[in-house]
Amino acid sequence: MVVIIIVAYYASIFPFVSLAKKLFMTRFNLTSDEANAVNSIVYTISAVLSPIMGLIVDKTGRNLFWVFSSLLLSLLCHYMIGLTMVNPHITMVMMGVAYSMIASALWPLIALVIPEYQLGTAYGIAQAVENLGLALVTALGGKIVDLYGYLVLEGFFMSNLGVAVTCIICLWIYDNGRLGLLNMTAGQRSIHDANKLAAESIEREPMLQDSDTEAVVSEHPGFSTHSINSREEDR
Repeated sequence: MVVIIIVAYYASIFPFVSLAKKLFMTRFNLTSDEANAVNSIVYTISAVLSPIMGLIVDKTGRNLFWVFSSLLLSLLCHYMIGLTMVNPHITMVMMGVAYSMIASALWPLIALVIPEYQLGTAYGIAQAVENLGLALVTALGGKIVDLYGYLVLEGFFMSNLGVAVTCIICLWIYDNGRLGLLNMTAGQRSIHDANKLAAESIEREPMLQDSDTEAVVSEHPGFSTHSINSREEDR
């Protein structure tokens, strides 16, 4: 589900940016230089806001809330670009905020649902699927512009975001039916992690005792596990 959200979201951002220059020139009567400047706002805002949003997400938790908010804001941006004449500078600033927000909240979800020893594989698969989706959507987006124009292209991007919104709602409902781990506050997650470590420590304790007993037996062949256990009981 997380990977679907990643593909659906980024497929509405990167291909859009690659095709948006002509859209801004055609729809908003901008010059080439003005269109380039507007088009770069997303990444400029992200360069400034991403560390700040990352800190906010770390301090507050609630990853699903931040992802959901970012998706809705991105959907609003595409609606404004495609169906209104709102100044594109404003819209692209909003898109930059949403882009910064989702980068800090979405990708960490993988680490919350995948065991640590499989994280490298999980991130690699997510990146591969994302790149495949971007390649297909970019090619399809170019075809849509050539055949139907930018209005239909914006509808296509909004449909991608609609898929992402549907997935995050389903994930939120599923998470609420379980421990609610994905949308915990930072404090709740710290308590959960501490309890998890304590439970794992209790589970490991008998195993450590058994390994200590086996070590004594191997060092002193005259002793048996039964005799060691008997002595422990006598004590």
